[in-house]
Amino acid sequence: MLNKESGFVNILVGLVVVVGIVIAAVSIGGNEEIVEAPNTEVAEETIENEEKMMDDEEASDMSEEEMMDADEVSSSGFLKEYSSMDMLAQGPENKVLFFHASWCPSCRALESSLNNEEIPADLGIYKVDYDNSTELKKKYGVTSQHTLVQVDAEGEMITKWLGGNDVESIVRKLN
Repeated sequence: MLNKESGFVNILVGLVVVVGIVIAAVSIGGNEEIVEAPNTEVAEETIENEEKMMDDEEASDMSEEEMMDADEVSSSGFLKEYSSMDMLAQGPENKVLFFHASWCPSCRALESSLNNEEIPADLGIYKVDYDNSTELKKKYGVTSQHTLVQVDAEGEMITKWLGGNDVESIVRKLN
């Protein structure tokens, strides 16, 4: 009798282990694109860039409104904070919402890359606060930070993907 109970327990333990492995494999394999975590040098560089940007903002003589007007007149693409759907009606042909979280290392690395690279003139990237944009996350089915959503001028989703490392990786995904 004891052998049958031991065998049953061993089978049950084995099944639990197999189910755990399957769940882990499915959750890892479910992403369209696996994004490597940035190394500590990139994270440290991102923090330094953020501190420099804060210093630059304090030293700037332009108001936020003047900076936004300058962005709209600029012939190059841009990265700017998302504030409302109204801003999508204007701007370049290609519009991408970048769901960004300040605590996300890969988000900070992409932001740093975007700030240091030239963005094509036909591309506007709007940085959306992942933690405080519940309605937008629901609208576009966003469940993870570092999600990018291409939208049209009315805010309708064209395509969505997870991750990206630089401007080139975003441009490759555009439809």
